[in-house]
Amino acid sequence: DVSLAELTARADGRVLVRSPQPAELARLLAAPGVTVTQTGPEQLAVVGRTSAEIARAALAAGVLLTELTPVHASLEDAYLAMTHADVEFPGRVAA
Repeated sequence: DVSLAELTARADGRVLVRSPQPAELARLLAAPGVTVTQTGPEQLAVVGRTSAEIARAALAAGVLLTELTPVHASLEDAYLAMTHADVEFPGRVAA
């Protein structure tokens, strides 16, 4: 029982971050359970940290952020992610 925004955020959970210091920011955010992927010259996709946690860590280290965008899945994607294991009649591949 959660809000629609929280439901769709949980299904994706990525935060897009842009900084002129992406390598330093990636090292700063690295931790068990956190995945940081460089998706562009100054852009990272972060899974496992909220946008607030990223902003606080960057501020404390003096790293400039030029974008901080939580990515939300569509309602359909969120529903499919929640129910992917609850298939009553799974298909089978013919031999």
